[in-house]
Amino acid sequence: MRILQIHPFLRGDRIDPRAGGKSRAALLLTEYLLDQGHEVALYPFPERLWLQPAMFGMRSGSRLPVLPTMALPGARHMLGAARRARRVAQQIRQDRGFLVSLLYIEGLRRALADFAPDIIHSHQRISLLPLILREVPQRPAVVFTHHTGEPGQHLDTYEHVVFVSRALQDMVCASTGLGRERTSVVYYPIDAAFLEAPLVPAASRRGVAFVGGLTEAKGVDLLLSAYRLDPELNEHPLHLCGAGERERELREYAERHGLNVVFEGRLSVAELRTVLARSQALVNPSRLEGFSIALLEALACGTPVVGWAAQVRELGQWWETPVGAPFDGRTQTAGDLADVIRGLLSGPSQSDAARATIAAHARRNFTLERYGEENLRLYRQVLERRAGG
Repeated sequence: MRILQIHPFLRGDRIDPRAGGKSRAALLLTEYLLDQGHEVALYPFPERLWLQPAMFGMRSGSRLPVLPTMALPGARHMLGAARRARRVAQQIRQDRGFLVSLLYIEGLRRALADFAPDIIHSHQRISLLPLILREVPQRPAVVFTHHTGEPGQHLDTYEHVVFVSRALQDMVCASTGLGRERTSVVYYPIDAAFLEAPLVPAASRRGVAFVGGLTEAKGVDLLLSAYRLDPELNEHPLHLCGAGERERELREYAERHGLNVVFEGRLSVAELRTVLARSQALVNPSRLEGFSIALLEALACGTPVVGWAAQVRELGQWWETPVGAPFDGRTQTAGDLADVIRGLLSGPSQSDAARATIAAHARRNFTLERYGEENLRLYRQVLERRAGG
């Protein structure tokens, strides 16, 4: 099968493999598809790439083409591309909307002509993309993985929408009217490094970890405020794993209030696994989340979590065992968070037996093999459905 992956954050992943959950999932899926003998090309919308295809080196050593996303139409295609670009520009109403749309439409047309995919799998939610896809004639079927906690736009463009959690599927279908028969749930995979390491016993663990961008959306400000409000928490070192726009401000806050915080920066997979495996808990008090891969990685290390309420509840109900404590950074306060963390650190989830239980569930359910096979099965179903009319 020939699969075109519309892949986010290409440059970020080339530099930093911790660029974000959807990037990590897309990269893992691409590696799996290549390992299974399928042909894959990357179309890194909305990167503005011109000229000849580049090559992207995977961690496994495989290389695959990165197709240009923009091109100027030749005389033969100019009139049709201009009509399509005008329709898109009327909907997006942004500076240079016509020119940008024209170049993207022609870039995608050429990518499809050159690579001739059987199916497109998009991991990118930017609202311009489905408008561009609509305007490309004779395009193949498109599967869209909905990674974020927002409803999204123009979902009727896609033959099938994949959600990363049941809670997200319920919310989007209810708010947009999207038919559930055109949707499914495929849970994320996690890197094999988190599935293989021995569990660290409770007696050898110390501190709390946070994993993600140091941004307002991830709620790291709530976490530092919780540490400031509750001196008892400051006895547990807080390891912030990630970087972001608020790092300098957060460092100054931590220093000003004498908080027991270690800014770990961006970490490799192996480094992150070490931090999570030695922590008593992962605390990610996000204000908006789809389905956090960091929470899954922590659980595979036997580390209970405080995190996105819908995800924590969904996993607990699925496995019929507590995985930590739910928290919603949109409606709860730093004081609430301090209470939740303190309760988790002194609760039954800290036992070695509880850690072994959640790790076993995570290691069984979040493998790359399961994720890859479920996506391949879905591709075949979508192609069969389209062939049958």
